[in-house]
Amino acid sequence: MEFAVLNNRSAVIIRRSAAGLLCALAGLAGVVNPAAAQCDIYRLDVPDFDQRRGPAGNIPGLPNNGSMHCVPTCYADWIGYINNHGYPNLLGGVQDWQVGNYTPVTYLIDELAGLCLTNPSKGTNMVLGAAGLQSYLDSHYSGLFIAGTVTASGIYAPTTTDIYFAMADGQLATLCSSRWTLTPPSNGHPERYVKTKGGHAQVITRVYSA
Repeated sequence: MEFAVLNNRSAVIIRRSAAGLLCALAGLAGVVNPAAAQCDIYRLDVPDFDQRRGPAGNIPGLPNNGSMHCVPTCYADWIGYINNHGYPNLLGGVQDWQVGNYTPVTYLIDELAGLCLTNPSKGTNMVLGAAGLQSYLDSHYSGLFIAGTVTASGIYAPTTTDIYFAMADGQLATLCSSRWTLTPPSNGHPERYVKTKGGHAQVITRVYSA
């Protein structure tokens, strides 16, 4: 599992509610605190663009109908959000995502897929994806944003609490998961999970009871 974060360097918000602070203290103390149920955070007005896009008449589609374009689609969601919340040069002005933007959004996802080196049959490497997103943002607002990843390693994987505090600090989060298959014992190996082809990414707009 990987947790991609997008941080606005020009306006990082480090502002937590009392409930959020209690969450942190409860975690440090190793106890469960009733305040945890209050640790909710929302990101409103985030567009939810369709990932799968096949051509129809004069309407363009994506390679392989977009089946492997979950990462650039998530990034398009966040770019749409950022564009309408203070940075309109990203997409040439504030947009109404409910009306008449299907074709421009398809082109945006396709452009991001190119920058992220998305493979139409294999998907997107998250490190390369973050670099592609960084390139797009820098081409419009140089030096104002940082894109990066926090990656599961060994026994560590990002938790909902990690995501909660990242969002509370003003970051925009995309959660990416891999696909694993439980294999039976064989050739001296015990039953185990083996990473297989596939996975998914989606934007995180809410964390509750972090």
